Amino acid sequence: MQILYEKFLDIVYPQFCLGCGQEGSRLCPDCLALIEVTEKRFCPFCSSVNPFNGRCSLHQNRALDGLDFAVGEKNFLLEEALVKFKSPPYCQNLAIPLASLIVAHLRLGNYQKKLFQPSPVLVPIPLHRKRERERGFNQSLLLARQLAQEFSLSICYRCLQRQKNTLSQEGLSPKERQENLEEAFFCPFPELIKGQKIILVDDVFASGATMEKAAQVLKNKGAAFVWGITIARRDFSAW
Repeated sequence: MQILYEKFLDIVYPQFCLGCGQEGSRLCPDCLALIEVTEKRFCPFCSSVNPFNGRCSLHQNRALDGLDFAVGEKNFLLEEALVKFKSPPYCQNLAIPLASLIVAHLRLGNYQKKLFQPSPVLVPIPLHRKRERERGFNQSLLLARQLAQEFSLSICYRCLQRQKNTLSQEGLSPKERQENLEEAFFCPFPELIKGQKIILVDDVFASGATMEKAAQVLKNKGAAFVWGITIARRDFSAW
């Protein structure tokens, strides 16, 4: 049924590359190759390079243990793709090429061997049920499905839920971002994550407020380790 649905979408909404306009995909291989993938790892909360520890010495008290992101530099094509990724009918078709950027980053640094041993549980950052109903999908779940397939991992979509329909984080000050996310997440099934290694999946990491709040909730309910994975990390001075 899924294959038939995708073929139907291709007929009704023909795919054209966002970069060159070539028909056949939303991001053709040539244009995808123009998006530079980083091999580096940074502390999620500053610009310190941390290939092994995940966080710098100044941020060891944070709940999020570390972060992997594929792209950290400004790229107009990626910026457009990330906007389109949240807009039907682009979402399904962009999940594969955007997830491939994450895969490329992990393989460049050979990070997947240690990060995925023992096998972790992928937890997509949830949308509030009202917003997900309006949008029709959760882009973080689409990414998680691609990563799960690539690395033979499991997904727990019920482990983390959003109980507060928060405002968009874009344009808010750091203090407003924190206040906006207060009591936003909850873990209804702590038995599913107790003692587990959790990988949070989202499309973009900006200030880190969302992932940090989610990590706090999961660790308070017994998660042993919480790491983040995103397509891009946005430095507001550059984007």
